[in-house]
Amino acid sequence: MPQWVIMINKKSLRSNFLWNTFGTLFYFFTQWLLTIVIVRIDNNFTNAGLLAQCMAVGNVGAMIACYGTRGYQVSDINDKFNQSDYFTHRTVNILATVFFISLFCVFTGYGFTGITVIAYLLFKLTEALTDVYHGIDQKNDRMDIIGKSGIIKGVTTFPAFVIVYYISRDLLISVIAMFIVSMIITVLFDYRQAKQFGEIRYNFNKKTYFLLLTDCFSPFIYSVCMSLIAALPRLYFGSLQGQEMLGIYSSIALPAVIVQMAISYLFMPLITIFTRYYHEKDKKFMKLFLAISALISILCTIAVIVSGIISKPLLVFLFNPNIAEYSQIFITTVISSFFIGMIFFLFALLVVMRKMKTVFICSILGTATIVPTSIITIHKYGIDGINYAFIGTYALMSVVSFIVIILSSRNFIDSNVRE
Repeated sequence: MPQWVIMINKKSLRSNFLWNTFGTLFYFFTQWLLTIVIVRIDNNFTNAGLLAQCMAVGNVGAMIACYGTRGYQVSDINDKFNQSDYFTHRTVNILATVFFISLFCVFTGYGFTGITVIAYLLFKLTEALTDVYHGIDQKNDRMDIIGKSGIIKGVTTFPAFVIVYYISRDLLISVIAMFIVSMIITVLFDYRQAKQFGEIRYNFNKKTYFLLLTDCFSPFIYSVCMSLIAALPRLYFGSLQGQEMLGIYSSIALPAVIVQMAISYLFMPLITIFTRYYHEKDKKFMKLFLAISALISILCTIAVIVSGIISKPLLVFLFNPNIAEYSQIFITTVISSFFIGMIFFLFALLVVMRKMKTVFICSILGTATIVPTSIITIHKYGIDGINYAFIGTYALMSVVSFIVIILSSRNFIDSNVRE
């Protein structure tokens, strides 16, 4: 029996799916609520805009720290690298990220705001550290642990932020409180759960570190490019329209991003199955791929119809009546979120198939496309131009990735059928 079939404390696919989906969506939901809390307490979108800036930079930093290794780690069925290798790689990257993002804040003139940006970055880096532990859990078929982690962090980090912000009205102090709580949970729960599957220790080896850097370079470029694609239109719009308008867009966009996350957690438990089918050259790989793609398309259609009906009353209920005039962008945000979710799915499969060159090319293509597209659409359509830029860029990347997966899978499927 292949080594990757032997799992420790094995859980059923259904259990993994339910725990992972509920826990991670719950945690994301609590993070989304932060923006609503700020708007409700302040009765304006200024600090929500500042939080959006922090998120834009923090998400890029977290992507750099993760270096795109999660999919590679989970699909490393021959154990080319051990758990300590992945942990050491992540630790070094986290330290490097803090250093370079700090320099970025200094040289771009963030001033005192940069301290808040760094504080939020540290919070996101606790997620980056947790991610390597979750990769260990997933590889050992224990994604229920990931879900439980999301629930625990959701019920602790959210109250920590809200209580401190309500008392202090200070975003910096509130983010620091959230960071401290998140770090405690990472050490006391995530690390302890992951180490039951084997030793996890810092053991820097220059050759191993750079070999992992090389193997995951394309997924890393993809991660950074995806962060840049998500951040550049927002930052450009904020530079033109100001922090409060950026806060309005971010507040409207966050509910729709739940759609994107739902798609990610729909297919994430299936990565190990895709890996098995692909390495066994099983035609079920293509059947499952087409089934998930069709399901994502169906969910997108339903979500667009529903969002067209509820967008205005929902946003007014969540925030205030002033946001009603911008409710039309909710629908295009939902569409762009589905394209992002589809990209996550397609690129995860490309990593499983080790089509690293395609990942690299598509990532660069998307980044090169988003810049001119953003300039054109934002100037022409204003706040909704952000979404039009996203849709055009992600659609292009999706089409290219889809074609490569179909063509790369066709040969072994045909041979499987002939046999």
